[in-house]
Amino acid sequence: MNGKFIFKFLNSFSSVNPNLMYTVKMVRILFIHLLFCILLSGCGQIPKAPPTETPIPPTALLATKTSSITITATITLSPTTTQTPTPMSSPTPVTLAAVADIAICGQESDDQTAALISDWNADIIIAGDANNEDGTLWQYQNCFQPSWGQYLSRIHPVAGNHDYYNDPIGNYYFYFGERAGEPDKGYYSFDLGDWHIVGLNSNCGFLPCGPSSDQVAWLKEDLSKTQKECTLAFWHVPRWNSGPAKHANWVQSFWDVLYDAGADVVVNGHDHHYERTGKIDAKGLPDKQNGIVEFIVGTGGAGHYYLETPFPFSEKMIFGEFGVLKLVLEPQSYLWQFINIEGEVLDEGKNVCH
Repeated sequence: MNGKFIFKFLNSFSSVNPNLMYTVKMVRILFIHLLFCILLSGCGQIPKAPPTETPIPPTALLATKTSSITITATITLSPTTTQTPTPMSSPTPVTLAAVADIAICGQESDDQTAALISDWNADIIIAGDANNEDGTLWQYQNCFQPSWGQYLSRIHPVAGNHDYYNDPIGNYYFYFGERAGEPDKGYYSFDLGDWHIVGLNSNCGFLPCGPSSDQVAWLKEDLSKTQKECTLAFWHVPRWNSGPAKHANWVQSFWDVLYDAGADVVVNGHDHHYERTGKIDAKGLPDKQNGIVEFIVGTGGAGHYYLETPFPFSEKMIFGEFGVLKLVLEPQSYLWQFINIEGEVLDEGKNVCH
């Protein structure tokens, strides 16, 4: 096609329609560039680069390929975000030492039981009668303090009958302070590891503990609020017992409420021996599915008692030994060992929580 004819045609078109002047100019410029490129190509004016004789190393090809993958990932519209999971720490079992009926002035047996737990790094529950005499402040300070008093910051006590022989407000509660609960009550609870621990006051002649009492009402409310799967309760006099003090039926309400709430362990003292029942219900009958295990640990140093009438559902009874019950509380189970002052394990086992 003749170039002059084309220009003449475009000029005539623009004169007919002036509004397209700009468009026509752009077309003319593009046409000139196209014609120029055709002419140069025909004349061989665009030199071609001579082929290189140096081979490209394979590693260079690999690097180019990797770069291409990186770019492709960059332009992905919906990249997948990888989240690093938060590491979960394993639950750590805690150790709890349980004992009762401990100090008598002039005796060394409480020093021996105290020395037994020196390397346990354990919290301690005392199920009554920390001082097994007259409950005076002087006796706590001069007979209990040199042995078990060294662990005072780790002790959680409840009152026994000897603790109420003298004015408990000015003696027992004064010595133990807030660790013994409110002075006019003596019951309280706390959490230890994955367990809920409840301390109760079985001096029911001073503080009612029947089914309509404030203490039992508090116990029901406390158990309804806990989120822990395992529960241990402790007080002084045992409901089920093979020793001379026999069965303390006035604490039946404690057992009724604890059993209904699915508690796992009860720890008592009062009779000076060691005893462990099987899993029993609130009536003292075997219940392997939902029963509570009762321990009696009146073995802290204040003399020995004797076997009276064996409780038919007790699985272990030990008389004539001072010692401490060692409980290892795990998230859904517990291990127990009763260890005497010679360091011998006389009873041991493991149970799961309900």
